[in-house]
Amino acid sequence: MAYCIIIHMVFCDKYAFIDESGTTNVETGRMLVISAILTDECLQLARTMKSAEKKNRSSLKRPTGEMKAASQLPGTRKRVLSHLMRCKFLVYSLIFDLATIHNTPYRYDDIYTVGMSKLCSYIYTLNPGVHFVLDKRYTKESLRFLLSQNIKNQIIYNCEVNAEDIDIVHGDSIDNAELRAADYVVYETYQKYKFGSEIYNIFEPRVEKIIYYGNTTWGQIKKESRTPYQ
Repeated sequence: MAYCIIIHMVFCDKYAFIDESGTTNVETGRMLVISAILTDECLQLARTMKSAEKKNRSSLKRPTGEMKAASQLPGTRKRVLSHLMRCKFLVYSLIFDLATIHNTPYRYDDIYTVGMSKLCSYIYTLNPGVHFVLDKRYTKESLRFLLSQNIKNQIIYNCEVNAEDIDIVHGDSIDNAELRAADYVVYETYQKYKFGSEIYNIFEPRVEKIIYYGNTTWGQIKKESRTPYQ
């Protein structure tokens, strides 16, 4: 799978690397944030992220393994994000304020599916042909396939394109530096909207769109989607 991603990056223009932060469990959390880094300079983003990790390795809480943003001190996160600002990218985010959304679905993962589909559809509308690389949420291939189908259904409805023209890959952030960059962006977006973190201000100039859902009902959110989710 990682091999296919590399081949695509050589010949295609724009990629959206997408990760999430927070939870879909309305009983234990109150917010879900999904963020995408959109870039047409994938190799530069990957190199810059790896360079930031190398330079900050000595300050990590976990000096070995993946540099997950949630496990790092604020100073480390600030340095990594400042390093990433050398690259060309835009940020798109979708936020579910679950504490103010009424009648949420019984299946918590429906929240994630709808949010991911809405964000991808919005990005595709503005950037036709964009390639999506999602941080792998599910270990089962059948669940990844179902998520991809729901995303495609939403894009097809809004953009009138063929399913085979929509490229969606589920990647592992351990092997994908761009997804690790997205992890830092989405984590800090979550921190901003839940706790008011100022580290978010580092990349705020690159934020192209925030889709925010709060003070509404889940039925209204689904109605706006216009397409049935399986």
